[in-house]
Amino acid sequence: MNFGVTNEDNVATAGCTGEASNVVTTVAAAGPFLVTSPNTAVTLMGNSMQTITWNVAGTTAAPVNCANVDILLTTNGGMTFTTLLAATPNDGSQSATIPNIATTTARIWIRCSDNIFYDVSNVNFSIVPTPCTELYFSEYVEGTSNNKVIEIYNPTNATVTLTGNYQIKIYFNGSASAGSTINLTGTIAPCGVFVISNNLAAPGILAIANQTSSSLNFNGDDAVELFRNATSTTLDVIGQIGFDPGTEWGSGLTSTMDNTLQRKTSIGTGDNNGTDAFVPATEWDGFATDDFTGLGAYVSVACAQPPAIVCPTAPALLNEAGAVCSGGGTSTFTTWQSNRVAAVAGAGGTGVMNTIEYSTSVPSSTNPATGATNITGTIPAGCAAVTQAVTAYMRCDNGTPNNLADDIWTAIGTYTLTVYPAVRTPNIFTGGCSVIVTGIFSCDVVTLRAIQQPVS
Repeated sequence: MNFGVTNEDNVATAGCTGEASNVVTTVAAAGPFLVTSPNTAVTLMGNSMQTITWNVAGTTAAPVNCANVDILLTTNGGMTFTTLLAATPNDGSQSATIPNIATTTARIWIRCSDNIFYDVSNVNFSIVPTPCTELYFSEYVEGTSNNKVIEIYNPTNATVTLTGNYQIKIYFNGSASAGSTINLTGTIAPCGVFVISNNLAAPGILAIANQTSSSLNFNGDDAVELFRNATSTTLDVIGQIGFDPGTEWGSGLTSTMDNTLQRKTSIGTGDNNGTDAFVPATEWDGFATDDFTGLGAYVSVACAQPPAIVCPTAPALLNEAGAVCSGGGTSTFTTWQSNRVAAVAGAGGTGVMNTIEYSTSVPSSTNPATGATNITGTIPAGCAAVTQAVTAYMRCDNGTPNNLADDIWTAIGTYTLTVYPAVRTPNIFTGGCSVIVTGIFSCDVVTLRAIQQPVS
């Protein structure tokens, strides 16, 4: 098939033309080249690895000779596409990481890297963000004068470096282009917050702020974006980019003008679709003008992250202190003692894993160790796991230190205990209040995951 195009400029008195032609050769033995998966109205999780498949249909053979393909994704119904894989082998199947975004209009586009043929998914599919994996806004202050504040939450159990990787962008008065960009500097601790404010904010704000900037200056009708520039990814947006609501989004205390907004603790991810409608009451709680009482203290209940503790191979005292994102606050670990459980049989055998503060049956009213059922199971070979439901209790010293008999015990939740061939059980010997539950034990050099809730 022969194709030609003629282009003429729009000069009325002395127009010029340009021409181009091309020949497209069809090959009966090849095709149809088709996307086969995802090609239905499925829902995929963000940050997940997915297998993308297509019919090669003879396109690698002569005379087509398409050795490589590009795999692209649209999340807005075809308006724009981003590349997932470039010049990957044209073998009919490749794995790609799905971006951690929310959309109902995603499609896959696969094209030959050095030819003109391609195919696109027949129908839209959805992507649901995986919660607790990306930074998001946790507080917004649009107060009097220069009291402008943004708080960012890190829901993960790893320190996040902001410098060179993250920005805040402000879109003024319904503009689709950022009018101000602030490069964030510093780090955010696991399950911690980062506060950035205007440099002329009230002293109470400046005392909490991790970073200040004269560029952090917005009103109720300006959209604010959290942007990861290292990957060109929108993580969260307050407002709606490209839309001017007039004076504010929302109403009453739960609005973006002259109010403080705090993210609901049940939320575990940001709104990474900057063009969708913004209704503050859906994910935010509203507070009065210049209310800073919660600034710097946000914790997401949806993203509780128990800390990891590495136990020594020999019985020894292990002191650990650190922040815990469980139950809405921060606490410090008590002293743990790690002991090998002697009643465990060899790999492949059967043994008893003794517990003290952890019960699989109804304990006595004063001490769950009384009447507790030991966890019994088959000890697997290697490092395969045996799991058992256990109950964690809060023990508060009620008199004599280290005397379990007069302590007060309160059940605070049920968790899953995973036991491996080499088992250690931590026992607590300190006074005061503490909450403990065993978690993952791994082979001889064991890793204990403990959940400890703040107590007073």
